[in-house]
Amino acid sequence: MKRLLIIVVLITGITYSCRHESPAPTSGESRMLVFSRTAGYRHESIAAGQQMFQQQADSWKLRVRAGEGALSESELDSCDILVLLNSTGDVFSNEEQAALQTYVRKGGKVLAIHAAADAEYGWPWYKQMLGAWFDSHPAIQQANCVLTDMAHAAGKNMPATWTRTDEWYNFKEIEPGIQVIYRLDEGSYSGGTNGASHPISWCHSFEGGKIFYTGMGHTAETYSEPLFIQHISGAIEWLRTD
Repeated sequence: MKRLLIIVVLITGITYSCRHESPAPTSGESRMLVFSRTAGYRHESIAAGQQMFQQQADSWKLRVRAGEGALSESELDSCDILVLLNSTGDVFSNEEQAALQTYVRKGGKVLAIHAAADAEYGWPWYKQMLGAWFDSHPAIQQANCVLTDMAHAAGKNMPATWTRTDEWYNFKEIEPGIQVIYRLDEGSYSGGTNGASHPISWCHSFEGGKIFYTGMGHTAETYSEPLFIQHISGAIEWLRTD
């Protein structure tokens, strides 16, 4: 009797660059790419942020990937929400800039966190898309965040005054059309330079896409705060809404 020996070799790689490697999302599930490439200061809290999205994936109905590889049009086409998690410096090549523009203009959803505003200073479109650029920050300290839009998903059931500790960004070239969800009360801390209308979390529709940004997120502790998790949950809900 002849025996037939069948050898099956399975080769697996760790990558997020091939859109076909991610299983198809289940009903109601969105694909999220958490992008955290840096070309300058690198936040130690990136790992905590990635962990938050992974831990919340089931409750938020997400299929989450994290990485820092090249962004192509096909890669971005495979994600429903792009997270820019403390991505700092000039992180995008010319080809990646074009791919990001195409993604947004095709209706892409971008969730940008903290140091995503400290990036791409030579690319004006990026600032217009994000809503502002980072300018400076004082020492980490406690401050009051004041809710300005209770109807927004990221503001529902959130405190009218949210007191928390973070690295509070001052911004420059703030786009006039952004919809502010939370602003900073500069009287509650030292070092603010944007005045009475100092935005810290905002959103807007831009060139066919939807953008949500929060300046919170410097500290690792941020990503385990229940209120911050609730705030980001609301941001994701808004991004998913047509």
